[in-house]
Amino acid sequence: GGGGGGGGGGGSVLDLFPDRVARDEKKTYVVQEQREFAGEKVTVEKKVEVGSEEDLRRKRAPKKSNLDSLLESLEGKGGSSRLNTKAKTAYDWDKFKEKEKLEDELSEYRKDGFIEKQKFLARSDARRDELLREDRVKERSARRSQGGAA
Repeated sequence: GGGGGGGGGGGSVLDLFPDRVARDEKKTYVVQEQREFAGEKVTVEKKVEVGSEEDLRRKRAPKKSNLDSLLESLEGKGGSSRLNTKAKTAYDWDKFKEKEKLEDELSEYRKDGFIEKQKFLARSDARRDELLREDRVKERSARRSQGGAA
């Protein structure tokens, strides 16, 4: 048996910043659901954050008995268990990001993304409008003071 490598060059970022990661991580659990997509059964794994709306909804939902599940499958009730193309694509993308460990890199570049630029432009427009409004108020008050003195 091999006695493991000393120091191992394969250390992860988690090893370098354990405090930061521990603070940022939220408690989650994985839920597996059987869904139907393009006539095939697909197992979808979803991370659910403890305390989130979905977590609370899952806890409030009445538990199905095995008999209920069997009856649903026999009746073909697949309305909520069918997976549309958009949901399947989103699921595949999430799995790919997780597999390739891209989430950190994507979140780094996301801050320069379209939505952030739109928010910046909206803030800039609001500030410009505010400054213009202040200038108009100053002009009006200056006119009033000149008109009253003349």
